[in-house]
Parts: sequence; structure tokens; C-alpha cells
Amino acid sequence: MFRKLKTGTFLAFVLIAFAFAVSTNAHAAVSKVPQQITASKTNITFTQKKTQKIWITGVMRSLSCSFDNGAVIDVNLVSASELRITPKKNGTANVYLTASAWGNYAQSNTIRIKVKVQLTSGRLPQPITASATSLVLKKGKSQKISLLGVQTSVRCSWDNDSVISVRLDSVSRLTVTAKKKGTAIITLFAPRNAVFKRSNIIKIKVKVK
Repeated sequence: MFRKLKTGTFLAFVLIAFAFAVSTNAHAAVSKVPQQITASKTNITFTQKKTQKIWITGVMRSLSCSFDNGAVIDVNLVSASELRITPKKNGTANVYLTASAWGNYAQSNTIRIKVKVQLTSGRLPQPITASATSLVLKKGKSQKISLLGVQTSVRCSWDNDSVISVRLDSVSRLTVTAKKKGTAIITLFAPRNAVFKRSNIIKIKVKVK
């Protein structure tokens, strides 16, 4: 009933069966692996209101996109390989890119892009600071105060001329002289300019003993 197989035929049959088993096991192993998608950047900080492109690689079929803070950024998934992010206002947001399960890739894969928007043009006031914001002086003594962060000009005024006198030496330094016992407040005003559209005010408290 059964014919005797020749040695060559038998070996060929064994090799085909072995190859099929290896192929089946390999497919089973591959099917558990998610798509290995990557982004050209996963951390972005915007300092200007300008659209930035992100390149995506490793997508085999389709890609979906979502983000969690539409007030801060606008996101446009142009294709499975190109993403565009545009900042809207200061804040933080996250963009999520998901490659769905497909074919040999039985698991989906999601990567996150962290976004921070810190616009410095036309938004923030001049970041001026003083080396001291509280002084205690003896009558007749003077003290110099350094100013930092002034971009163009600064204006100075004080509320008690009988207690102190103030001289604005430059945009980076002023001199305070105590005249008699009492307290006074010095106000420094940095006006807005081409870069910083908002002015900034700092105050220095002075006590004369």
C-alpha cells in the first residue's frame, strides 16, 4: 500500500517541513512586536511663533495623532512621515503619535512629543531686576544699586524727596543718598520696546535711620 520513498525525496520532504515550522515560529514571534516608529524630535521648546516640522520614520501603514492642549499648540499631521506643530501661547502640551496594529505587527505603538511654548517676542515684559530691593541707610550715607535686564531705557521716581535723593547714573546703575530719618519707595519703570511689548515696574524700599 505504501511506496518506499527514495533517499533524496525523503530529505527534500524533511527540509520543506522544517522550513515551514521555522517560518511559522518566526511569524508568531514577529507578530508580537509593535511598529518601531520614531520621531526626529521628542522634546521641543518654542521661543518664537513659528511652525516646526517633525519627521516620523518606521510607520508601515497608518498613523494617528492626538494632543492634550489645543490652547497652547496647533498640530497638523500632514502624512505618516511629517508632522507640523505651531505654537499659540505660552504653556506646555503633549502630542501623541500612534501606529496601529497591522499585518505582522500585532501591537500598536505610541510615542509622545513633549512641547513647551515660551514666547519671548511681543509677549513678556522687560526682565529688569535690581541688586537690592530693600535698603537701610544712615543719614548722609549713599549706596549704589545695579540694574540688570534693561534693553533700552529706564525711568526713575521716588515718593519722599525729603528722606532720600536718587540719581540715575545709567540704565544699569543708580545712587541712593539718605537725607533724614523716614521711609521712601523708589519706582523704576522700563518701557516697552520692539521686542518686549509690555512695560515692567520694580520697586525699592528705603529706610533711613
